[in-house]
Amino acid sequence: MEDCEIAVSGAGSVGAALALGLARLGLGVTLIESRSRGVSGKDRRRFVLSELSAQWLGQIGVWNEMQGSLKPIHSIRVDEPGTRPVHFEAREIGLPTLGYAVDAAQLARAFERAIRSEPGIRLLEGARIRRMGPGEPRGSMEIESGSGTTAIPAPRLLVVAEGQVSSFLDEQGFNIRTRDSGQSALVIRLQGLTGVTQDRVSERLGPEGLLALLPESASEATLTWTLRRDRAETFLANPPAEQCLTLSRLLDLPAEGLGLIEAPTRFDLIRRHIDPPYREGILVIGQAAHSVAPFAAQGMNLAWRDARILVTRLSEARQAGCDFGSAEWLKGYWQERRSDHRRVGQLTESLPRLFESRSPFVRRARRSGWQVVRTVPLLRRAILRFGLGWNP
Repeated sequence: MEDCEIAVSGAGSVGAALALGLARLGLGVTLIESRSRGVSGKDRRRFVLSELSAQWLGQIGVWNEMQGSLKPIHSIRVDEPGTRPVHFEAREIGLPTLGYAVDAAQLARAFERAIRSEPGIRLLEGARIRRMGPGEPRGSMEIESGSGTTAIPAPRLLVVAEGQVSSFLDEQGFNIRTRDSGQSALVIRLQGLTGVTQDRVSERLGPEGLLALLPESASEATLTWTLRRDRAETFLANPPAEQCLTLSRLLDLPAEGLGLIEAPTRFDLIRRHIDPPYREGILVIGQAAHSVAPFAAQGMNLAWRDARILVTRLSEARQAGCDFGSAEWLKGYWQERRSDHRRVGQLTESLPRLFESRSPFVRRARRSGWQVVRTVPLLRRAILRFGLGWNP
């Protein structure tokens, strides 16, 4: 097996995007994926790609692979039960769209096609990194596959983008902290809806949790509902007909004709944080390093920003002759990204607590806040840019 300058562990959407970005700049990369072949079509989640993410996916050759499966989102309607909604429009900040709704499985297939057609990527399937250790000239890396274990010189930089905690990171001494948030996310595909606006995401924030309704067609949509785990378990224990009645009440939708396309999928939210997410020659990015709640697709778009900025910084470092595998260089990259992670983390942590409160004082404060947002365009634009990570 040949030496590699940069290796990426994990061929999910973040690792794949990173590998494609590196390859497009002429940086050879080895992409290591534990799955034997192909992608899973069982992921029922539905994402909203921000406009910034969409533009980058176009640059790395993924966008064309998704044509026909994307639905542009031009506005977001946000409300709290009992309040007038606030509408955020793409045109307010000069963007063609706020993003695009896409199925997770379709997105995964698009990345797989792009990877397999990119000659600058060496894809190792059914393989995993077993260990990295001392050796000459810069250490060794053991890769385990169906044909056995092979030791090769370690890359100058290994980027871990696996999306989950692995024994490899434990062995490397990373400080991995996990915390059970006590919340779950339910993904519920609904049919028989009326009055669904095709280019608008509807979000409802309240004591029952955070609900985001993404349109699929004129009568179908995917609901992502983040709520306390005990409430999620109670909801799932009910028969489908009662579940539909609950959802019609929460979303202010007619109950007649409303139905489930399939049984809801539940994800328990275990928050993970690695600090610092780097060691000499190793960097952890995306959800593998810092997981966040699935509110408004913040985690996915944040992870793509990690990858996009890393590609740019690696290209600059290579041209300048810098050692991009050194702990000092990796520290600089992480310091640049830290504020974005802190911003998203605070948003996804504070919103559920803020809207779970039934205190009359807190409720009055929230309503006053909604009124200010509705009437001050400058504030709406600032909130939109903040949520999208958009800094023109």
